[in-house]
Amino acid sequence: MSEKLSDSNGPSSPESTSLLDNGEHLDGVSVFMASVLFVACEVGLGSLALPEAMSETGWGGVAILPALVICLSYTAIMLNWCWMIVIGRKDNLCVDIKYPYAYIAENAIGKKARVFTSILILITAYGGCVVVILLSSEIVHALISPL
Repeated sequence: MSEKLSDSNGPSSPESTSLLDNGEHLDGVSVFMASVLFVACEVGLGSLALPEAMSETGWGGVAILPALVICLSYTAIMLNWCWMIVIGRKDNLCVDIKYPYAYIAENAIGKKARVFTSILILITAYGGCVVVILLSSEIVHALISPL
């Protein structure tokens, strides 16, 4: 890499743009793109579970939903900044890293944090799969029970 991404102007400034060996810019993910990816991910499962969750929580759920969206959006932006800091500190960073959360944790705290973060990600993925299986089983049950 010809320049580091991290400088006094922050990781998103034009002066901190880095070029890869093949001439591509390594700018990270913009806030807009991070928001689009976040919404696409959350809408997928959220749209399946939201109607029942809203009916169970009532108006309290309507009040909590915007607060959760703000918290999750802030978290996504902070993760993007952490990733840009890690990229800026590593001159020989391979762009094709498969586990960025664990990589961020390792660079911030150490190898134990990488393992801990990987375990938390696996638990989260398992929980998401359980939700999908439960929702799918409810849909199949609703389709089959009238027969």
